[in-house]
Amino acid sequence: MSISFDGDWLVDQSKKGETIILRVIKRLHSATTKFQEVQLVETEAYGRALILDDSIQAAAKDEFIYHECLVHPAMLATPNPVRVAVLGGGEGATIREVLKHKSVESVTMIDIDREVVEFCREYLPGFSQGAFDDPRTKLVFDDARKWIEQQAPESLDVVIIDITEPLEGGPACMLFTSEFYSMVGRTLTQAGSMLVQAGPADPHGHMMFTRIFKSIQSAFVRTYPLVSYVPSFADNWGFVLACCGDAKIHTISEIDQAMAERISGKLSYYDGQTQAHIVNLPLYLRKSLAGPLGPFTDTDPPKMGPGIR
Repeated sequence: MSISFDGDWLVDQSKKGETIILRVIKRLHSATTKFQEVQLVETEAYGRALILDDSIQAAAKDEFIYHECLVHPAMLATPNPVRVAVLGGGEGATIREVLKHKSVESVTMIDIDREVVEFCREYLPGFSQGAFDDPRTKLVFDDARKWIEQQAPESLDVVIIDITEPLEGGPACMLFTSEFYSMVGRTLTQAGSMLVQAGPADPHGHMMFTRIFKSIQSAFVRTYPLVSYVPSFADNWGFVLACCGDAKIHTISEIDQAMAERISGKLSYYDGQTQAHIVNLPLYLRKSLAGPLGPFTDTDPPKMGPGIR
């Protein structure tokens, strides 16, 4: 079978020695902000997609997998999530999922790049689905670490960390360290929880995921690794859930009951059975998480080259 590469193609060198190629129907916008290279494109396979520094961040046809895994395990682990912070989350899909929880009275989204958020509001409204205009939403354009340092102890119920990969010299490097996760833990209530996107978790590229897990494990009493496949990333993707005292991970039936009682609006991926699936990791990851790799620290933060996960 021959494949024609005529026309416009998006090339995402997602990992060393591997490239994702997607046919582009239309290029909607491109820009260089103070912090990163931004592209918004319409792809044939996955619809509209946000590209930062040549890596796919979210695509319309499967972003619900990533965002539902990123939000709901933490929201449901917390008995009564009222005050929520989202660090990053530029296209607005993360706050969209947070706002499905009836108990939420406020969600503050802290993103360092105002231009990316404005691009997404204009070109990707289907991602946020009105979440930016919800009266419970507050937007802050600032460095997330600086913002966390300024918050009072036990002032938040849930923190969702949806930031870009820690490219060397980029703004995200210091948001993956043990010290930073300890700062986040200080802001959480006794029943609070945190959930972090933790990068790829494939057989030959899971060191970053393992070290992020170890970093969070050093700052929280109970830490749970989660993994789900995201088609547009062409990868297993890692998440880490961290729970304070009264927050806890639930059984299948408890999750389904809590979702029926606490969530308004429909989900397309996450439920009790999905939770049971994403917490059951393959052997290679279990061995890695139990192995000798240590946490990231302020003196030894993650450093990634551009375009390589």
